[in-house]
Amino acid sequence: MIGITACHHADPKTISRLDSLLAVLDTTQKMADSIDFKKEATNSNQIKSDLEFIQNNFKDTLTREMGFALSDYKSIVADEGKGGDENYELMLLKELHYSHEQVLNLKHDFEKADMNAEDLKKYYNTESIAVGNLYRFVKEKQNEFKRKEELYNRLQPKISMFIDSIKNDKK
Repeated sequence: MIGITACHHADPKTISRLDSLLAVLDTTQKMADSIDFKKEATNSNQIKSDLEFIQNNFKDTLTREMGFALSDYKSIVADEGKGGDENYELMLLKELHYSHEQVLNLKHDFEKADMNAEDLKKYYNTESIAVGNLYRFVKEKQNEFKRKEELYNRLQPKISMFIDSIKNDKK
């Protein structure tokens, strides 16, 4: 448990703890900024278009290898129906801004001695949990987007060649 006390003189340890929360939020913001949501949406649209083309134009039996490749390709967008990656960027921006404001307000109130020790401890713990959860969520999304991009980059050329062969067979 983190010991926090409020007094009319701002305790440097408490200020340091609040500054640490702000530093975690800054790191989280940088991680969120590194996620290329537009590229993710473009890749997702390409996958959906490719799969639709194949479904509508390929009526033969797939090879085992192509079946697995298509299954993996489809898995890249399989979880989008659960909320959609397109909402993550907006949600992250709002959450990061809100948490940043909350910690700044808490720090300001502490420095001005506008709250008692019990309230400070309660709000600090709440914000600490929220910041930790936000950090973990962004880290998870960053890793997920990286995994999806690597899978897309590995599979898309194979799928593109398969689509080209379908088009050539129709000629």
